[in-house]
Amino acid sequence: MTVIYKGSYTGAQIDSKLGSMATDSEVVHLAGTEEITGDKTFTGVVEVNTPAADTQAANKSYVDTEVINRQNADADLQGQITAEISNRGQADTNLQTQITTNAENINTLNTDLTTEATTRETADTDLQTQITTNAADIADRYTKTQSNLRYSNAIIKQSSGEILNLSTAESTFPKLDILGNTVVTPADPEQDISPDNPATIESVGESGSFSVKSSGKNLMSYPYSTTTKAVKGITITDNGDGSITINGTATGYVYFYFVSNTVDSIRRISKGTYTISMKGLGENLPLLFTIYDEFNGNVLFKETISSTYPISTFAIEQDGYYTLLLTVVTGATIDNVIIYPQLEIGDTATEYSPYAGADYTLELKDTEGSTLEPLRNIKDGDTVVAEDRIFKDADGSWKVERNTGKVVFDGIENWLLYPSENTDTVRFVTLISYAKPNLSSVDAPLLCDYFMTENGYSTNTECCFIDKRLISIYINKSRLATEDRIGFKEWLQSNPITVVYQLGEPTITTLHADTQTVLNSLKQTYLGTTVVYGTDLIIPSFDVEYVADINKVISDLTQAVIALGGTI
Repeated sequence: MTVIYKGSYTGAQIDSKLGSMATDSEVVHLAGTEEITGDKTFTGVVEVNTPAADTQAANKSYVDTEVINRQNADADLQGQITAEISNRGQADTNLQTQITTNAENINTLNTDLTTEATTRETADTDLQTQITTNAADIADRYTKTQSNLRYSNAIIKQSSGEILNLSTAESTFPKLDILGNTVVTPADPEQDISPDNPATIESVGESGSFSVKSSGKNLMSYPYSTTTKAVKGITITDNGDGSITINGTATGYVYFYFVSNTVDSIRRISKGTYTISMKGLGENLPLLFTIYDEFNGNVLFKETISSTYPISTFAIEQDGYYTLLLTVVTGATIDNVIIYPQLEIGDTATEYSPYAGADYTLELKDTEGSTLEPLRNIKDGDTVVAEDRIFKDADGSWKVERNTGKVVFDGIENWLLYPSENTDTVRFVTLISYAKPNLSSVDAPLLCDYFMTENGYSTNTECCFIDKRLISIYINKSRLATEDRIGFKEWLQSNPITVVYQLGEPTITTLHADTQTVLNSLKQTYLGTTVVYGTDLIIPSFDVEYVADINKVISDLTQAVIALGGTI
């Protein structure tokens, strides 16, 4: 019998109900440890605890905290990285700076080493040059025996002047001083120097150099202007020893210049007495000798020499230049005639001697190559009171002794108006600190290109003079815009004036090595006769000691005694 309770399920219903339920082992329980497999999707919020192991789920709070901590750690790490990069960058900069500094130090050291090497090389070169010079000097010296044999008949003599004509042994000058010279030339030589008639002041070596000639007694410079030539039936042959050979019959005038009238060939000749001789000169070989004024080309002397007068003595009253021309006339027949031309100082023709000599250019430069001032002198009338000179010092080097100074006043100086009662002139003074103090009078000589140089005390004429170290200038009031120092300084700006004065103390400057070499060559003298003179417009003077052959001296004295009517 089946019992059915009200409100209960039937067995089928129960089976149906229980059939849809999971078994206990297949469901998740609220407590206990269980393993769940398969994918699960949660539509609601799942809360989990803070994880304690790597495989545990993490809640939001844990993740947020971890992210913030990681961000902070990353920021700290980035800061550390940035600081490290900055430190490394600064270290790299410091290292680069040190590398650059080291490179500069190395370059400086290399430069110093190069300079030192150059200095050492120069010193070695100078030393080698000195050794060579010393060796040559030693080789050129005589032994005691040689000196006794060579100079037993020699004496030392002294001579000075613008042109030296010396009876010398073959030797060197024991002393050779070259003295300055200054020429002051007004624009109008017939008028006094003034601002209306300014002068030029020129001295030896004004261009930075000057020329000197040294030769034996024959002044006829060789080679000649004309060389071997064949023209109009005549052949003139230069024999290479100063003589020429002439041959043939002239179909016209034939000219041979020993010294031509071209700028490169003309030769300077100083005032004095000369003799020209032409050994071998024939009747059909007239010789035309002409001397020109060096300033304007006027003829100072002109003479034709022929076989009738093969020797001519003449006096030159003024410095000039000469030309020497041999003329073969038309129709002349010459049969290998040899001519020996000779020009010498004095009134006596001597035996022919071939030309021997040299031209020297002396540059006024110091050891660094800077150009020096010219060699000047200051005269009181005909008396030299101060002069510059070139001399050989005790240390063996050639030097310039400077005893004159030059100043150009152009208005920048500190001029003072000096009280004066003159009606036409006003006096201004300024100081030249390097001038020699004139303690005794106001007549110390000086040179000026705009004013006469004379005692100006109580004068009413324009002039320039020195009193102690004060330069005084009297100038006409009419030349100044205002009769005060301002007006005078303005005048000087438009009319700068040059004054040459005597130095209080001389200065010494060693000459350049090239000039040293030239001067050492100039010291050589020729056997028999040595002639020395300047060849520029402004020529120096010379003061020398030379080795003379006593036999020649005795011969000259003998001739002088005989000329005076005496006997030996």
